[in-house]
Amino acid sequence: MVYGSTTGVYGDCGGAWVDETRPERPRADRARRRVDAEQRLLRFGKESGLRLQILRIPGIYAPNREGGTPRTRLLKGLPVLQAADDVFANHIHADDLARIAQEALWRGKPQRIYHASDDTQLRMGITSTWLQTCTACPGHRA
Repeated sequence: MVYGSTTGVYGDCGGAWVDETRPERPRADRARRRVDAEQRLLRFGKESGLRLQILRIPGIYAPNREGGTPRTRLLKGLPVLQAADDVFANHIHADDLARIAQEALWRGKPQRIYHASDDTQLRMGITSTWLQTCTACPGHRA
């Protein structure tokens, strides 16, 4: 079994790099519910022998999702962060997430938590600026 959780279980990490060993510090009710579900499922898996993998998922993007892709957002002229407000952020394309979930189901170790992200080490604003340059999207600063 693969359970899709959220990287929101970590709360605000202040720009620090986060791996699967970082303690959960959820701030939002939704993230607290996810931590509770993870703990219950892990316990159930251990007691019953169910092979369970948990994927902690950041923001998902795809052309058919609300918000679409970063390029779509730029084409719509949606705001880009000011440099002073820029943050590191991970996302994942829906197709990549589907492949990761399939791999976790068949190859993941039991009762294991994995991050499912694009693994970029870029600030959100840098990504938007790069997309503007590469695709000639107008975009604008907030």
